[in-house]
Amino acid sequence: MSFAWSSAALDNLYRLYVRERLSAAHTATALGDGVTRNAVLGKIQRLGWRRPDLEPKPPAPRQRQRSRPVTPRVFTRSPFAGRIPLPKLLEITVIGAPRLWTERRVGQCAFPVGEPAQPGMQLSCCAPTLGRGAYCPDHRALMILPNTALTPKDQDAIAEIARRAT
Repeated sequence: MSFAWSSAALDNLYRLYVRERLSAAHTATALGDGVTRNAVLGKIQRLGWRRPDLEPKPPAPRQRQRSRPVTPRVFTRSPFAGRIPLPKLLEITVIGAPRLWTERRVGQCAFPVGEPAQPGMQLSCCAPTLGRGAYCPDHRALMILPNTALTPKDQDAIAEIARRAT
């Protein structure tokens, strides 16, 4: 059975929560009869009562920070120079029969193959996957190679595929 808010209960609620500034949990315990903390907070909110100590304070004026001159980073060599590059996107062997990415089934590889002829027409590998993964074993191994980085040419190819897909 739910608690009925009588005028006496509302008076006690106002006295305990607003005037005496008890927490919602302590107010609920003091009211008894199975009143919960959430019931107290809900009733306070519906009635629009506010406690002075919980009123939002105006933000303090921000202190002006001294600006430091920004020096651009200059690389003498590529930050990825010591890493193993990924294979070229168009030279990855496809194990399964490629299908549109949207037509692949559960348990088929989602690795993108080639470049789409038109937006929304990206092909995927569709080879069988092991377990609940999204890629076949060969493409999964390719995706988790340690210390790999894309070359600028590969980054441009990926960006072009993304532009065509939108």
